[in-house]
Parts: sequence; C-alpha cells; structure tokens
Amino acid sequence: APRYPWCDKCKEKDREFTKAARSSRTQDHLDSVSFVVLDAREEKYFARKHNASCTDACELLMFKEDEPEEPYAVPGRRFAEEIQVDCYKHLLPVVSIINNKTHFDRVLTAFDTAIMGFFQRNASDSWFHRFRQVARELRGHALFGAVFNGSPAEMGIDFRVASEVEADGRPLVLLFKPKENRHVEFTGELTLEKLSHFSKVLSLPLLSQYTPESRQKYIELQVPLVMLW
Repeated sequence: APRYPWCDKCKEKDREFTKAARSSRTQDHLDSVSFVVLDAREEKYFARKHNASCTDACELLMFKEDEPEEPYAVPGRRFAEEIQVDCYKHLLPVVSIINNKTHFDRVLTAFDTAIMGFFQRNASDSWFHRFRQVARELRGHALFGAVFNGSPAEMGIDFRVASEVEADGRPLVLLFKPKENRHVEFTGELTLEKLSHFSKVLSLPLLSQYTPESRQKYIELQVPLVMLW
C-alpha cells in the first residue's frame, strides 16, 4: 500500500488493510502473504516507477513472485474480507499450466468462470502471449488455464476441434461456467480487445441482482438486459 503521509483519503481503508493483515496470519494460504505500507515520499523511486498517487481509489499493489515487474493494481477496500478475497484471487498463476485431467477439473471448479486455451505448441507460442495478456486484464473475473499439445477429449470434455483451428495453429479457447453446466467456444479474431470483450460478457451470470455496479458493467459491455420486478 503506497501512501503519502499528508493524504487522509485512505485512513479508513487502511484500518481495514491492517485488520486484513492481522487476520490473514491464521488463514490457510493467506499466511504466506506479506502486507506492507510504504511511505511514497521516502521511497521516491518506487512511487515513480509504479505511478503512486493520492486518489480516492487508495490503490493497493499486489506483487507475485512469478510476475515481479508487473504488479496488479486493485482499489482499496472498505472491509478486510474484501482485501483477503482479492489476495485469494491472485494466489494462483495468471495462467495455470494444465498437465492432467485432475488438475484441469480442480482449476475448472475453483471459480465461477474458467477460460481454457488448448494450444498446439508450448508457452513460447505467440498465441499464448496474447492469451496471457487477456488473463492479466481479467484477473479476478475468471481463472485461466492452458493445455499444451492436448485436446478437450483428453480432459473429459465432449468437444470436436474444427479443422480450421488445427490448420492455422490458433488455439481452441473455451469458456466454462461450472455452476451453469455449460461451456462456450470463442470463435472471433483472437485479439486482446475481442477476447477480453468475449470473456467479460460471458463472465456475467445469466441471472443476478441489479445493482449500480452491475448496471455500469452492462453499459460498458453494451449487452442486452432484461429486468424483473
């Protein structure tokens, strides 16, 4: 949590930050998370490098060992539990490399939405680089997994890969909604913008409570909305 001593906008949220740090010591998986408040005035290099500023967002930076130069910026939270949820969402790798069906099933059911890419090559594949970019952008909205040189059938998924996908080397991308017992194939041009839009739209539940936050999501994604009273 980079902070400026004279900024009073984040004091209430920082109390919850401290509470989250204390309670995480006794919780599974979170006991390995370090919580740090940093004086941005004293650590000028760090503040400039990560664009630290005094805003209403009271941003927190989450650093991961496998992505040391690419921290995730998340807004400060009003409750300690929300901070811990953010930590849980960032514990897994940005893209989990799937080696077998057991691992596939575990990642598939760990979150409301899972997006799986089936790649014909390895992690140096240029397609995988695009896939990883989307995974970073949608961190916290869905879990991402990658299967190299494997098929959906090997993971217990009844799905036939189209010949055109095999021909041009592009991966098969499937979005899974475990609670809704369905999966959808991404068939558009595999760009960061289009895959991100596809993922954000399909990550929305089929039915949810209407709130100001969800309203903003629907407006941004320009999706049809049916309301029931």
